[in-house]
Amino acid sequence: MRKRLISNLIMAVPMVVFAQQQLTLDQCHQLALKNNYEIKIAREEVQAAEHNVKSSRTLFLPKFSFTGTYLHNDESIKYRIDEMALPVGNADGTFRPDQLTTLTDAAGNLVPYPMNWVHIPSTDLTFGQKDLYLLNLGLVQPLFTGGKILQQYKISQSTAKISKAQKWLTDSDVLLQTSELFWKIVSIEEKVILAESYVALIEDHLTILNNYLGEGIITSNELLKAMVRLNEAKMNLLKAQNGRDLAKMALCRHLGLPIDSTIELKTEKMDDYSVIDNQYSGDEFANQRNELKMLQESVNITKSMEQVALSGYLPNLVLTGNYTTLNPNPYNSLKEEFGGGWNVGLSAQFDIFSWNERGHKVASARHTRKAAEQKLEDTQNLIKLDIQQSVYKVNEIVRQIRLAESTLSQAEKNLQITRDNFREGIATSTDVLDAQILWQRANSELIDSNSEYQINLAKYYKAIGQK
Repeated sequence: MRKRLISNLIMAVPMVVFAQQQLTLDQCHQLALKNNYEIKIAREEVQAAEHNVKSSRTLFLPKFSFTGTYLHNDESIKYRIDEMALPVGNADGTFRPDQLTTLTDAAGNLVPYPMNWVHIPSTDLTFGQKDLYLLNLGLVQPLFTGGKILQQYKISQSTAKISKAQKWLTDSDVLLQTSELFWKIVSIEEKVILAESYVALIEDHLTILNNYLGEGIITSNELLKAMVRLNEAKMNLLKAQNGRDLAKMALCRHLGLPIDSTIELKTEKMDDYSVIDNQYSGDEFANQRNELKMLQESVNITKSMEQVALSGYLPNLVLTGNYTTLNPNPYNSLKEEFGGGWNVGLSAQFDIFSWNERGHKVASARHTRKAAEQKLEDTQNLIKLDIQQSVYKVNEIVRQIRLAESTLSQAEKNLQITRDNFREGIATSTDVLDAQILWQRANSELIDSNSEYQINLAKYYKAIGQK
């Protein structure tokens, strides 16, 4: 393409070359994958999802817990026993006849009653200590939860797969953006060269016009037209140069380089533009797309959520175990020492009636699953259409390039013939200026077509699931 821009009609333009960092497209891709913030964020999300899988796996294992409590009471428990008298009998609790007397009860009956009594004065009792200590080591092991733990583990696995697929898509998007910025700069740089060559053409023509004006062959009006055209060309050259500098800044930012970095892009010469065979099986490439992988995992998640909803109809069974030690010791008259004991238990829970709450949850999960399945099916068709459109676009641009090359060849011949005719007095200066415009436009269209080909080729590879 560049050889088209440097023809016998183009004057050499001196350029000052500064030390620059040369970058190929592959090197730009590597820098983008390393430094782009979107990729860094996606990488962290993948790590988070993988740790979530490991966390869900621990739900199958028993949980151990430790509780330590210290309690200081302002006052101990106090209890007062009032003064009383108790009868005294034999050691076996019986009374001898000489120890008994008779009293008449409310019904008028005579009943024996002890004659000997022991007097007990009133007493204040204090219980417990002001400082209490409790240590407990507990264990909880789910035995049956209706499959909720298993489904939660499956959901975390599917989420991790979605994160990895999303990371791949992010990489692919960043690489495509890199390619677009790269080829945009290449296109602008070639248009800068074209603008410089176009300015040189007009300046060359102005030199001829000045000579002709001095000889009285042309009028000053024709010279003025050429000067106006030269000013327009110089303005377009300035815009192209500014656009190139801004585009390079955008690429540097995208690659994680300082935006004021001086870079030069290296490209390989490409003369072969091949069309893509569009006779293929749509499923062959569509199934490679990570969008489908993500949607399939989303369907798997909805299936697991449906199973979680169904588990509401099943009981939950949990094994518990505890070892507790206390001070004061309740097992030894509340002495100031630690004393403990253990216990093991089974806990079962089952909802009997909840106004069909579980049924509504199951129905909601089922409809969510069906919606995800339909979305997956629709996306499969959209991806096939996207691939086919990318094939058509690349093939269309290939034909566009061939047509642009033919147009440029004709514009070059037209410009050469028009210049020759002008020297012979057959054509006017305006004819030469118009021929130069046609040549400049043909070159510009070819540059744009080549850039579009590279960008749409990258879009095609992304469409078939390749980076």
